Formats: sequence, structure tokens, C-alpha cells
Amino acid sequence: MGNERKVLTRPALLLALLGLVLVGAGSGLWHQYQHNQAQTAAADQARHLANTLAGELGQRVSRHRAQLEQLAGRPASPAPTADQPLTPTAWQDDTRLLRVPDGHPGEEQLSFTLRELLHNLRERGEVVVSSTGGEQPALLMARTTPGGAVILEHDLRPWLRSLDQRLPQGSALTLSQGDLTLIRRGQAVSASATASARGGPFSLTLAVPPTPPSWQSLLLPAGISAALILLVIYAVFARLARRQPAPAATAARRPDSAPARPAAPAASSLPPAPEPEPEPETPTEPEPGPAPSQVLFGADGIRATGDAPLDGTALEQLGRAIGSEAGAAGQHTLFVVCTGEADAKAALINGLVASGRQVVDLGEAPPAVLHYATEVLESQSGVCLTGDGDQRALDVVINGELLLGDRLLTLRERLLARNLDEGTGEREQRDINDRYLNAVADDIILARPMSVAVQGADATAGLAPRLFGELGCKVVTVEGADVDALARAVGEQNLHLGLAFHAGGGLSLVASDGRLIAADRLLMLLARDLLERNPGADVLFNMPDNQALAGLIRQQGGRPVMEEGGPARIRARMKELAVPLAGEANGHIFFADRWYGFSDALYAAARLLEVLSLQAGNSAEAFAPYTDTY
Repeated sequence: MGNERKVLTRPALLLALLGLVLVGAGSGLWHQYQHNQAQTAAADQARHLANTLAGELGQRVSRHRAQLEQLAGRPASPAPTADQPLTPTAWQDDTRLLRVPDGHPGEEQLSFTLRELLHNLRERGEVVVSSTGGEQPALLMARTTPGGAVILEHDLRPWLRSLDQRLPQGSALTLSQGDLTLIRRGQAVSASATASARGGPFSLTLAVPPTPPSWQSLLLPAGISAALILLVIYAVFARLARRQPAPAATAARRPDSAPARPAAPAASSLPPAPEPEPEPETPTEPEPGPAPSQVLFGADGIRATGDAPLDGTALEQLGRAIGSEAGAAGQHTLFVVCTGEADAKAALINGLVASGRQVVDLGEAPPAVLHYATEVLESQSGVCLTGDGDQRALDVVINGELLLGDRLLTLRERLLARNLDEGTGEREQRDINDRYLNAVADDIILARPMSVAVQGADATAGLAPRLFGELGCKVVTVEGADVDALARAVGEQNLHLGLAFHAGGGLSLVASDGRLIAADRLLMLLARDLLERNPGADVLFNMPDNQALAGLIRQQGGRPVMEEGGPARIRARMKELAVPLAGEANGHIFFADRWYGFSDALYAAARLLEVLSLQAGNSAEAFAPYTDTY
């Protein structure tokens, strides 16, 4: 035992110290990694929350603007006479109205903010928006009416109180309109992640502090690691001490007292040494199959061809690559929407789960539901699988970005390099179709009842009757895909409009006279309506055949922006330029005004109905001015 202690003294102590240093360094690096991850998560959370809250404010402004438009010209109650005081109506849904007849003496008794609002209204002659801050923050809007004006006041305090449950602890929020700061809640710390967004006339800035990594979480793994290192060092040196031969005696022995040493046995008499047993082979994970053909990766998404099908093998491999790419972006949950065959969806989900990702299966839903989910739910990533056989297509969203071009090819490069995550994720089933339809319906207000015919066999057409019914429309469903059948239904039943929803996400129209309305004419009508309320805005389009489209946009005070490419490229360009409206020749319409900026045929159709409901004539008369010679 004395010899063993001697062996363990210096080398073991040095190695133990080295082990502790390595544990400490590893713990520090892990702590820094956790800190960086917390910063990234805080930035993503701040951006998502800022966009969500700004979108809610923008929707409130849009709803109340539409409410004022409906009130103009047909007041719900008689205006106060000169001898009556100017008093607002009772609060209803956090909103109240104040009618101000022209020349009413009580106008001088109004607050400075309201008098300034009326002054701006009479100068501009259109709906004006203002706000108040302080202890009673409110949205103010005014609109001229025959013989006076009506002011709408929307109390923002209930909405602000709801933020206490929605914002992370320690967050700071600032709401401003122009140079005026209306609301400031909380105090941002220096390490907070900050994001800004606009909602109507408001600018919203949100600061979210990162969750600090806990040192206590490192104590257990660090202690276990240190103990294991010390045990290994002790075991190694103890074994070396037992094997080391004893030192020779220092004193010489007398020849006659030395015992005779037995002769060494002959080599032939030694038993053969046992052969070492072969170690069992460790089973290895099967390597992924060959990467899918490069032909599949188009400019706007992953598309099947006759020579390169998106079969089960390709979908499973792409699922592993997509899951790995999402994990590298810090996105560990992916939404899946599928409008095709069940076995194809199963193969795709199997690949995503094999990469360790959590999968939320949104079921049978339009592609727009996927994009809506990445805007309002807990993850900003997902996959949409549409079509069957040679018509299959895959759209991929990672961290809020619809992949196109070189970003799609990185998926194939991952497969070629075997740069794939491995794990066992979980699958969850969720249906958000109702939430999506409610969000669309809440944003749309029809000035009068409308009647529509709906045609299409995809998930979009399946949800359309529910949405239009919620908006108070008469809905007629037309079977098949023959546009002539849609036109006959519109004419025979005297309907306002016919709507055909395509599997690829596009929208086709039939006017009340049975004529097909091309996508460029639809965009011209929508652009004119948008530019009346947003003068100077950009309108993006890929419709080179209509030379009059750019002229109409300029005439209305907007800026036409021509863009080559399909829906994915148009969406990316919209984000880059902050464009509120865009359109594509195949009927894809993108609204970033009151909506989220992705191609959404249902929302575009509902927005069109809102525009048409404000006009006295039929849809044929509404589209008549918009041709290629406007």
C-alpha cells in the first residue's frame, strides 16, 4: 500500500487538477452557449410578439375605419341640436361615438386633441387618425358626415391590460404615433433583444430580456463529470501500482542461505495463451439514401417532374434535411400541412421526426394556413405538401422565410454531405382552420350582403363556404373545374361574383355578367382601393402583358414595382421593400395591408368582396374601367 500511495501522489494529483480544469472550461463554454441561445430566442420572441401586436393594432384601425365608412351618410341617431351638449354615446366593445354638427357651439368645449382632430379632418376631407396617451390611451378617428363629423374613440386600456399576461417578464413596450410617444411600459435592460413593427399609424417597439442561463443547472453535470474523471484516474494508477514489481533487496544475501530458485519451465510445457474473444460489432445507423435529383429544386419550391418524382423515399430524405436545416436555425418545431395522399405525408413526417424535430400536423388545410401558423403560433417554420403524383409540390418555410433558389439547394447539399441531425421527435395533431377563418372574418366588414359561387376541389375551396357564410354571404357551390359551369351559376342565380380556387393557390374570377376577370384586372381594382387609403405606397406585380397597370398605379399616387419570378420570389421582395400589395399572373394575391404578406386566395377573395360591397353597381360595372388600355 505504501508503494501505491507513492505512485498516486504526483501524477494523479496533476491529472486530477487537469480534469477539473477541463470540466470548468467545458462548463464555461456550455454556459456561454446557453447565453447565446437565450439571446437568439429572445430576438425571435421579440420579433414575433412585435409583429403580432402591431398586426392587432392595424386590424383595430382597419375595423374602425370601415365602421366609420358605414356610418357616413346614415347616422344611427339624430345629431345634437345647438342647445344640446356634445356628449359621446355609451361605451360598447371599448368604443364610443361623438357626433359634431358643423358650427355647434359645444365644439369649443372639446379637448384640444379632439379640436385638432376636427381641424385636420376639415383640411384633408378624409378619415383621419389620431390618438391619446397618458392614463387613458385611446385610438381616435374622425370622418365627415352630411352636416358635420363623427368621431370614434376606441379605449386601448383593455388591450394593454391583456399584455400583462402575454409579454415575458421584464419586457418593455413603447407605442408611438409619429414623434409622439403614447405608451411606455417597463424599462428595457441593456441586454434585451429589441424589435419594431408598424400597425396602422402606430409604431411599436418591444424589448424582451433573454432568459439568463442558470449556474445551478451546471453543478450536477459538472460534479458528476469531475467525480468520473477522478475515479478513472484512481483506477488507472491503482492498476499500475499493482502491476509494478517489488524493488530488489539492498543487502546482499549469503550464498549458503539463499534458497534455490526453481528452474523456469520449458516453453513447450506452457499452456497456450487463450485467444481474445472478438468484440461484438456495434450496429450502425443506416445511411440515408441518395439525394433527390437536382431537377426537383426549382426557383420557387420543390416540384415533382415526370423524370424525378417526389416519391416516399425522396420525401423522407427531404424531411430529414428540412428538419436539420430548421434545427440549425434554432427552430425545433415544424408545422405540416398536406393536401395530398396520406402515405406521402407520412413519409415526409417520418423524415422530420427522424431529425429530432417536433411535428405539429395541421391536417387537411390550404397552404395559407401553414403561413398563418408560422406568423401567429409558437414556431416560424413548416412544410406544405400539395398535389399527387407528378403534380406534387413542397414549400418550405424556415424561421419565417419561404425558401427559394440557393436556399433550397442547401437541403440537397445536406443530404450529399450526410450533414443530418438524428433523434426521435414527436408528432402532434392540431386543427387551426377555425382560428384562421375567424381571423380573416374579423378583418373583413361587408357594407351590404353579397352572393357568390364557389368552385374548386382543394382545401381552400372546402373552407370558402364557411368563411363567406360567416361574412353573411349567400354561397352557391359549383362542382367540377369547368369555368363555364361557374359562369352559368353566376348568371342563372343572379349572383354578384364567381370564385374559382386553384390547387396551386391562385384565384380566378367570374363577374356578374359571366365574363372571366384576369388577374391583372383584379389587381388594378385592389390597387386603386388600397392607394386611396395609402397614398404613395408601392404595388408589386409580375404581369408584363398589361401595360396599363403601372400607369394606373402612378395615376393613383403609388409606385409600380415590376418583379420577375413566382410566388416565393414575390413574397421575399415584398418583405424587402415593405410593399402592402402584390399580384402574380397566375392569380396569387399578396396582402401585407391588414394581413401577413403571404399568398392567400381566401383572404384576397374576402377583401375583394369588401371592396365590391362599398360600390353601388354590380361586379361587371366595377371591373369595366380596368383593362389593358386603362
